[in-house]
Amino acid sequence: MSSASEVTGALALYAIESIGSDGFDTAMLEKRVRKLISFGKGGEEEGDLVMPAVDALKKYVKAGDSLCFRDLEKDEESGDVTNASRHLKNLGYSFCKRVVLDSKVHFWLERGSLKVRVIRRYASTKGPLFDKTIQPRLAVVNLEGTRWTHGRRSQLNFLRCQLVAEALQRVSDRVCQQDDGEVKKVAVGCSDKRELEKKCPGAVGCSVGAVADAKTGKRDDCSSVADVFKDVFSSCLSVAKEKEEENGEASDEEKLQARIRRLAFSCIRLQLLSKSTSRPCPVPSSADDDATFILYNYARIVHVVLAHGEEGSGYPPLPDLEDNAGMTAALEALTHELEWGLVLNGLFQFGDVVRAVVEDHDRGVFHLQKLHTFLLLLSRDFSRYYRSVRVLLNPLPHLIPIVAGRVILLKALKRLYEEALFLLGITPPKNM
Repeated sequence: MSSASEVTGALALYAIESIGSDGFDTAMLEKRVRKLISFGKGGEEEGDLVMPAVDALKKYVKAGDSLCFRDLEKDEESGDVTNASRHLKNLGYSFCKRVVLDSKVHFWLERGSLKVRVIRRYASTKGPLFDKTIQPRLAVVNLEGTRWTHGRRSQLNFLRCQLVAEALQRVSDRVCQQDDGEVKKVAVGCSDKRELEKKCPGAVGCSVGAVADAKTGKRDDCSSVADVFKDVFSSCLSVAKEKEEENGEASDEEKLQARIRRLAFSCIRLQLLSKSTSRPCPVPSSADDDATFILYNYARIVHVVLAHGEEGSGYPPLPDLEDNAGMTAALEALTHELEWGLVLNGLFQFGDVVRAVVEDHDRGVFHLQKLHTFLLLLSRDFSRYYRSVRVLLNPLPHLIPIVAGRVILLKALKRLYEEALFLLGITPPKNM
């Protein structure tokens, strides 16, 4: 019988291909899942891009080997399943095994091939992380300009518009084809969509929701950027000093404040981009722990990777990415279920999440919040892994491949975090 993760993997692979030009959207995915296996929704958070809960899928595992897809149509001439065949060709037949029995198609994922290919792509510092498949290229214009810097009223609303415009342009540059063809202009602003399109003829309007009071839900025109920064900075600084006291450490005050200042700005940016672009967003505050949780887990990854490479650590250098035998040996040692989850739900899904941000650009609908949601869910998975698995085991000969595989996985995750945070305009602090 296939493991639950293999079932999840097979569903993920088929769902992504099946959705095709319709885009990787949560609602569409749910619809596809229901069609394939009569799956009843359970355990998914709103906006969750992670595959359906493993436990909910267990009941659909067929005795013997695999998950059965019942609603696939066969090609009348060849008797083959057209969508499935095209899907497997695109991803490489080595990723899946397939059996057609009694007009039913059974899939299950071969982890090894997918694991090696995906991790190597992210662990490399060269080359793009995903293909440019969205058309046309976007040119994003912020109609609010830099008004948030002048006066107090609505500063946060204007700042949110600026952050949204910058982030959308970065995402477009990553996933939209950069040829000399059509360019679609996007007008970002606080006004409604029609008003924005009047101000910028030929553009599609992207109306940005107001920054609202968390308690009343009403638009906040009183809080200034300075007020919000002071609140978040003070809270982060207090936590950092408490942590130093507990550990018996003492940092240079100037360096500490500079580090916390960068952290505070990063937290504010993450909070302003955490909700759907068109919907209201709460005023950033020190009470929101999601942003610091994301950045904290990135810092954990950096700490482990640096510790492995320190002089005198006792660990040999990691195998070169071109060393097929060394890389395969290291990555085959990744057998923990949580490691597989990080590969499948993290590294493998990231490209689709980024493309989903701009795939509805023709309607003026953008999904920057999916990047925040993805990072938050990935951070929860990594935090669980960090607590459960010791990455830097003793440098004994029989443990070296395991350590190497885990550090390579962390390096791949490090690049993913840095890419996702870059798209949101954030340079993450390496120390918290």
